[in-house]
Amino acid sequence: MFDFQTLSSMISVWLLDSGINILYALFILILGWWLARHLTRLIRIFLDKNKIDPLQTGFITTIVRYSIIIAVLLIAASRVGINITSLIAIFGAAALAIGLAVKDNLSNFSSGMLLVFFRPFTKGDFVEVCGTMGTIEATSLFSTVLTTVDNKKVFIPNSMVMNNVITNYSANPTRRLDLTIGIDYGANITEAKKILLDVLEKHTAVRTTPEPVVAVEALADSSVNITMRAWVPTEQYLSTKFELLEECKNALTEQGVSIPFPQMDIHMDK
Repeated sequence: MFDFQTLSSMISVWLLDSGINILYALFILILGWWLARHLTRLIRIFLDKNKIDPLQTGFITTIVRYSIIIAVLLIAASRVGINITSLIAIFGAAALAIGLAVKDNLSNFSSGMLLVFFRPFTKGDFVEVCGTMGTIEATSLFSTVLTTVDNKKVFIPNSMVMNNVITNYSANPTRRLDLTIGIDYGANITEAKKILLDVLEKHTAVRTTPEPVVAVEALADSSVNITMRAWVPTEQYLSTKFELLEECKNALTEQGVSIPFPQMDIHMDK
């Protein structure tokens, strides 16, 4: 017959022997959690003060936090009598098996490290990656986060980012703005070029060096296409483009220069 008194005595003895170690282990876990949280915060403050790239800061603090948590778990386990050597061996074997199963994630992790330390972009840059255009929000352990111009969040695996062409529109302080304006074949080309150049020179965002250029680009089917090239601050690229298009249309209309629409002449034989 089962002896409850014996069982109770065994549990009491075990608690007396191991209870203090369990309390120590709990204390280590709580202290480790607190340390991971506050140490990463201090590291972030230090890196921010030294103007380290925000993407690097986030990546480093994430690795530090998880490293501390893993170390604390191992210490707590050893306190309650678990053989750490065996545990590490088990973790190693499990990591190998998991690594083979999730090799893409390991590739994403290593690619994330390369992206953070080689810095093809930084937080806030406007880029085009894998056919997606948006502003860089973060590079996590496994993915890069973009916010598109219509406010959608896009998560791209780091390995795909690393293995594809990255176009960084924010890398340089200025960009060349190209516009094409079509005028009627009957219009005075010299006068039209003068009007368009005057629009460029009057706009406050257009840089004087290099000088803006206005030239005939093509004799198209329904219009003479005039190209306009000007250097503008990168952060004002889109707003300047919209403003110049409107100002060019108004200036040409005021001077009587017509902008044709596509048309086709059909000759019919009787």
